[in-house]
Amino acid sequence: MDLRLRHKGHSAGAPLDENRSGRILAALDLKGSETVVQVGGSDPALAAQLAARLPEGRLIVVDADAAALEAIAALVPAAELLAVDPDTLALERPADAVVVSGLTASGDPERLFKKVRGWLRNGGRFAAHDEEDALITELHACAHGVAAQEPYARYIAVKLEEAALPGAEETESRLLDAGFAFATCRREKLPPQPAPRHPQFADSQTFRELSAQLPEELRVPFERDVAALIRDRPDFSRVHLLVEAVA
Repeated sequence: MDLRLRHKGHSAGAPLDENRSGRILAALDLKGSETVVQVGGSDPALAAQLAARLPEGRLIVVDADAAALEAIAALVPAAELLAVDPDTLALERPADAVVVSGLTASGDPERLFKKVRGWLRNGGRFAAHDEEDALITELHACAHGVAAQEPYARYIAVKLEEAALPGAEETESRLLDAGFAFATCRREKLPPQPAPRHPQFADSQTFRELSAQLPEELRVPFERDVAALIRDRPDFSRVHLLVEAVA
């Protein structure tokens, strides 16, 4: 099973705002000499905040995509960067803490939790976050709905799927099943965001991957037809999931 973080849409692995990053850091309760593993290289700001709290410790950032680590290399030169699939990661010694941005991006949170527990020493801390964005879900639905129609359907063979954000109780149960001694998860509503206006939605990865399968002469009509479905949509809600656990 591939545990590489897939950066789908524009919400997976999105940088935390100051309040949520502060809560992630508080959950880790760092003293300054720990070894911390950050899974996923899409949040350089969080990596910088972690490194600032580890003056005598180690920050190891893991991502299968070497390009995703470039921004962290520039911002946090002291970080140890590993361009490997997290599923193959083997640490010389157990880590004191692990951080993950974007649980659903891993493709298999249950398997990820088991891997994280294996990386941590007893008593080590795990903190993670993810965001459920109704905008992304709706964009997928609109783009796929148009892609299923002719003349587009004959060219578009791949239908992308967006993983749903798990519930708090479900996530807690999976963490305990993975061997954690304690786990708590909270789902919180975030301020809604407006629907994207043409041509903003065309910058999403979902749209680009579908459009790329079409011949050049159909790409503009496809964009126009998807825009027509999205145009009158209301504002979209967002939900944030914050995970804290102790091994």
